Amino acid sequence: MVIIAHCQVGNYVILTAAVLHAPLAALSALVALRFTQQIILPAIK
Repeated sequence: MVIIAHCQVGNYVILTAAVLHAPLAALSALVALRFTQQIILPAIK
C-alpha cells in the first residue's frame, strides 16, 4: 500500500511539474524570440 501511495504522489508531482513547466517553457521561448528579433536581426542588417 505504501508503494502504491508513493507512486500516486510521484505521478501527481510529475503532473504538477509538467503543468507548471508548459507556461514557463512558452514564456522563455517568447522571450528568446523577442531577444532574437531585437538583438540578432539588427546585427544581421
